[in-house]
Amino acid sequence: MKRARDYRGRFVSPSNHLQHGHCCKGNWSPTFISFVAAKQRCRDPRVNRWKHYGGAGVQFLWKSFPQFLAAMGTRPKGRTLGRVNDSGNYGPGLGNAWMTDKQQKAARFAKHGGRYNGRTA
Repeated sequence: MKRARDYRGRFVSPSNHLQHGHCCKGNWSPTFISFVAAKQRCRDPRVNRWKHYGGAGVQFLWKSFPQFLAAMGTRPKGRTLGRVNDSGNYGPGLGNAWMTDKQQKAARFAKHGGRYNGRTA
């Protein structure tokens, strides 16, 4: 059996691929990509946006992808994982939702009192 690698080229356990079917044969589903990206933003200081997430105290509290999938469901087309009011942690029951880019920008502006990156809402 050929061993699968993640996007960094590290070997990953084949048993993880068989549990949920969202990362089979190197083809990760949008849902699994969102899970991995959020986890890395919160836990890996080498990731580009870590300072805005893990570096700012945002925690990733889901223990596994199956737990995440049960709580969030499959990612709808045109949406990404967001935090309601752009605050708090990522985890079960913590106000996470599949949001459009427009919804996430509105939450970001609301969090910053109507201003973000020098712009007004």
